[in-house]
Amino acid sequence: MAVQPKAGRPRTATADNNVAKVQRILEADRGLTVADVARKTKLTLRAVWTIIIVHLGLVLMCARWIPKLLTSDQKLKRKNACDEYLHLHSLDPEFFESHRHGR
Repeated sequence: MAVQPKAGRPRTATADNNVAKVQRILEADRGLTVADVARKTKLTLRAVWTIIIVHLGLVLMCARWIPKLLTSDQKLKRKNACDEYLHLHSLDPEFFESHRHGR
């Protein structure tokens, strides 16, 4: 059974040029809201949300849009930081207790 194209206007909001436009805007400032991006691109909130989540694969964390998957470099930096913390803990088990809550 072949899929028949639907009648009506084709989807243009999530076209490649709009996806690229949203990506450029978010790369310049990851702190923007969906409404800010929609105003800048003159797209609907739903279209911007679809582009951000589905097409760009971003998630919202701490009011910033970040990649859902880490790059190899980001994973290595995170591993190195964890190794450093483990080393500090092995030298001084009370290290984290004394640095908790800015003490």
